[in-house]
Amino acid sequence: MYKYKCRSVGDCSVADCGEPIISETMLNDPKCEVCGCKLELIEESGAGAGSAKTGGKGGVIVAAAIAVFAVAGGGGWYIWHSKATPQEPVETESAQALTEQPISLVATVPADKAMPQTVGGGIAPSDAEISSARSIAVKNLGNGEFSEAEKKSARAATLEMINTAVARMGQGDLAGAEKELIQAKERDATEPLIDYNLAIVRLRQNRREEALKQLEAAFMAGFSHFDAMDQDHDLDPLRNDPRFKELMRIYRKGA
Repeated sequence: MYKYKCRSVGDCSVADCGEPIISETMLNDPKCEVCGCKLELIEESGAGAGSAKTGGKGGVIVAAAIAVFAVAGGGGWYIWHSKATPQEPVETESAQALTEQPISLVATVPADKAMPQTVGGGIAPSDAEISSARSIAVKNLGNGEFSEAEKKSARAATLEMINTAVARMGQGDLAGAEKELIQAKERDATEPLIDYNLAIVRLRQNRREEALKQLEAAFMAGFSHFDAMDQDHDLDPLRNDPRFKELMRIYRKGA
């Protein structure tokens, strides 16, 4: 029996679980099915030695983690697609030291802060918010809460799609940004950042009436990032519009 471990902690759900990946035979070129990084062999033993200990809950959790992130729309692919390539595994003195280190499953950075995109326009979710949703999904899996794990995985994928849309807006790809946002809305129609960023796309398309409707939809869904909105220059053509001012009067008073 051979045990492997993915070391891409923070970039891979399998690594974040801290559970080993088990194979009955030695793999020629072992790679993580989620992040693609090379796996490290941490233990090998006889075919029957250890199977009773490791073949149960650990295997179920790892398999379930991969399945849930696949259902969520490939959230890991969005991270790879919209950011830098995954970090190389961090070398430590021994595999035993790595397995003994406790791994926190919940992000410690506040997850309710959005990052204002003052140059490219639009507002993207913070990395902490996305990481928190992914980490909670893994924790739910470990507790056997599969329905909640699927919901959090889907939310993480939605936030990643919004991030991708904002990046495409920054590149001038309005059609690509619009497509990402519409797909994100099909996944989670309650996320206000989807409607807000659709409003920015509409403004860039010179569709002011539709932009105002999207803004109102975002406010009704609970949009709260008004400080970031103040720095979004795409909204400048609307700031003196009486309808925009009325929306601010109604929805910003409690912000």
